[in-house]
Amino acid sequence: MNSITIELGHITLRGLSFGSVDKPLLLALHGWLDNAASFIPLAAQVEDYHVIAIEWPGHGHSDHREAGANYHITDYVFDLYVLSQYLAKHYDCAQLNIVAHSMGGIVASIFAGTFAERVNKIVMIESFGPLVAKPEDSTNILRKSLEQRGRAIKRTKPLHPTLESAIVARTNAGDFNRELATLLVKRGSIAIDGGYTWRSDSRLRSLSPMRMTEAQAQDFLSGITAPVLLIMGETGIAFAKEQMAKRVTMVEQVETLHLPGGHHVHMEQPTAIAEAISKFIK
Repeated sequence: MNSITIELGHITLRGLSFGSVDKPLLLALHGWLDNAASFIPLAAQVEDYHVIAIEWPGHGHSDHREAGANYHITDYVFDLYVLSQYLAKHYDCAQLNIVAHSMGGIVASIFAGTFAERVNKIVMIESFGPLVAKPEDSTNILRKSLEQRGRAIKRTKPLHPTLESAIVARTNAGDFNRELATLLVKRGSIAIDGGYTWRSDSRLRSLSPMRMTEAQAQDFLSGITAPVLLIMGETGIAFAKEQMAKRVTMVEQVETLHLPGGHHVHMEQPTAIAEAISKFIK
């Protein structure tokens, strides 16, 4: 496992890489408020690929967006677009194999529907396309988003007196055990005077100002030409299951796999998922 830094021009991403660079590339995209460490258990089981787990802007060790900017889903798609150009140049990888969890899967699905020629295969974990809202909810969503964004300017990050305190808080907030929470906290926290706080940008917690409609989401999904492996935890997020049931017919080639576990099933079932990924991509 090695630390990596990727200069994209408009922002600097960091993350972790696993395995020999001589092997085919597998790009790993984490979820909201997670970091590259969420793929440590899975990468340890993936033997046939060089795994690059980047951290989205505002997450982990990656740069935060500049003052006055926000974290719109389309901005993440742009990050992935520029990253795909970087990987094509530096890793001779014109088409990407992607494994993406939660928000990472949302971004990957929009990217794959927009730039289909840049994607070979996608493994989406607990995610199947963008979050949506009804058109008549747009005003309320925007109001709440801007109010939250205003409060975020003055928001102080929580301070934990010890690293153990931060680990307990992350365990209580998640659907996984202490061991897995520790992986995320150790990479996602930073020591400051008085204890530990989170590295992530406070602006990430603001509601998205605009949500797509279901028709828009399905338009992106219908543009995906790459085969998709959809992996769901049996006790994962309910709305992800509802989206899957509605949207699975939008993509031409979809395989589904249900495994015991919650929203972070890729951390709970790394061996089974590594085997599924290897079989799917080959």
